[in-house]
Amino acid sequence: MTYWIFSQGLPVPARTDRLLEKQRVKPLTALTKSTKISDMEENSVQIPEVNDLKRKVVSTAYHNVSNNERQSVKNANDIMTSPVISLFDDTLISEAWLKFQDYRFRHFPVTNRANQIIGIVSDRDMFANTNFNNKVVSIQKTTESIAQIMVNKVITASADTSIHEICQVMFNQHIGALPIVDEKHQLLGLITRSDILRVLIKNEAMEFWV
Repeated sequence: MTYWIFSQGLPVPARTDRLLEKQRVKPLTALTKSTKISDMEENSVQIPEVNDLKRKVVSTAYHNVSNNERQSVKNANDIMTSPVISLFDDTLISEAWLKFQDYRFRHFPVTNRANQIIGIVSDRDMFANTNFNNKVVSIQKTTESIAQIMVNKVITASADTSIHEICQVMFNQHIGALPIVDEKHQLLGLITRSDILRVLIKNEAMEFWV
């Protein structure tokens, strides 16, 4: 099992014991250097409402839920979502927001053209750095890309990492999603809190210890 921290797109090996140390939660602050998206009605694009059928089709295809049969799970590749819908770093903020609304995801990995992880962006990042009003996103002066608001220091794990250890890392590092990469640092999958909860829900009642 291997952990990497991608900083500015460069992979750096990470010590497991450091990742298992509990981190303090940093307060949510807006980036002052980011130009806020205007709320102006003029030259704006309305975010379309996603009907229930489309949402169901997207969710089913993305999570690849074929049946409710229980199966043994141990490592990251047993529960990770794959393939992963990702964004490029030059994706405009307004386009990314449409993706968040369309798919109803909370995280999108950001990759380069070689499918190597270079960042991750969440709906939290979007709200912290942009202005939204009545689900209207202005396309006026849309020169800002998600590269300016994404988290560019990303903790990743290999596919053979144990789920128990991944849960510890996600809890202690206060992260809601963990990209899974191969030995060439290409994006293989994504594990979120929802994926872990889905495993717990599918299993029979168990004892919990504190």
